[in-house]
Amino acid sequence: MPKQDKSKIYTYNVKDELYSPINAITPLLKYIPNNKTIWECCDSPTEGNITKVFRDSGYNVVSTSIHKGDDFLTCKIPDGVDIICSNPPYSKKDEIIARCYAIRKPFALLLPIDSITGVERCKMYKKRPPQFIIFNRRINFINSGNNSQGGSMWLCWNLDLPNQVVFEEYEK
Repeated sequence: MPKQDKSKIYTYNVKDELYSPINAITPLLKYIPNNKTIWECCDSPTEGNITKVFRDSGYNVVSTSIHKGDDFLTCKIPDGVDIICSNPPYSKKDEIIARCYAIRKPFALLLPIDSITGVERCKMYKKRPPQFIIFNRRINFINSGNNSQGGSMWLCWNLDLPNQVVFEEYEK
């Protein structure tokens, strides 16, 4: 994938650097067939846990990152991608959710539970109703120093979930 002009890449907030623990990713695996190619579009500076967990579980994974010069908001969609799966920067969640809907591929984004609300998000949700995988407790994100400030969920669209809202255990 060709690198983008770095002057056009968004600047990210250092508070966005909260990485996914393995225990927050594994509950998602049962809802995604392992013959699908996953696009981890907001990976960490090195290979992050979403990429590792999916690869270790037999999935083909395409990993891109702002740290490697790939801005998800403007980059070309990698060939062969079936599903977008990421823990995106929360300061850009509206833009990232909108881009995921625009791409029209199934997606799962690990986001704060309050991402359910919001004027612009609700407009998107009315057009394409999302699905939610909600955890029973707060996630201990890597680099956070402690639990997240609130609950977290996988905001999904067009996955094969058994219900629109699914509750999963987060094991510390």
